[in-house]
Amino acid sequence: MDNLYKLILENINSSIIIKDGNKVIYNNDLLSLELNNINNNKDNKVIYKNKVYKVTYRKINNYDLEVYEDISIYEKEIEKLKKDCLTDLYNRYAIFEKIDELKDKKYSIVMCDIDFFKKINDQYGHLVGDYVLKGISSILKNNIDGIVGRYGGEEFIIIIPNVDSKECFNIIEKVRKRIEKTKIRVKYNDCIKEFYVTMTFGITEYNKENIEELIAKADEALYKGKKNGRNQTNIF
Repeated sequence: MDNLYKLILENINSSIIIKDGNKVIYNNDLLSLELNNINNNKDNKVIYKNKVYKVTYRKINNYDLEVYEDISIYEKEIEKLKKDCLTDLYNRYAIFEKIDELKDKKYSIVMCDIDFFKKINDQYGHLVGDYVLKGISSILKNNIDGIVGRYGGEEFIIIIPNVDSKECFNIIEKVRKRIEKTKIRVKYNDCIKEFYVTMTFGITEYNKENIEELIAKADEALYKGKKNGRNQTNIF
């Protein structure tokens, strides 16, 4: 039993349960019992009352030991690292992670960017450009039931699960029209500047390609729209 007592002492600040088969023979707090009744996900984590607990399983002297460690603060920091600091959208690394999680599932991917964004930066400066990026990011995030990320610069990437390219087209067209009708207001030289921007979108649906091939197809549809006049949505 010495090894068992040692493990309990080593994890004294966590919630602990010891089982003999299916019977709980020891628990150090009520929280451990509550956490034990929640189904764990594939990463051996439990979410309970807005906190995340890591679950560690050990077998000692024919007893099963379960340790629940509160890792909420670490999870929050990890989530921060996945976000673009300007727009609060997912960054490229996080988007690739999300795409990988959707492997073998149905989804469409969209590459898009702001038309003539360089002119905005050149005429009004990068601070105004940042306001535009934030405004567009808010529209995308609030009007798309999917995963929205900043790919880089003025380019964005969107993943919409459970839709094919035609369904995705209808969703994106509504967003594109909303963007072109939205007046963006920014402070410029102590004045309020108001103007409109447009976006061009390229769509493709997942068909067992790797991430690079998938993005390349969506990019090809995007640049076709750029060549054909911008402010439009194209399917690969």
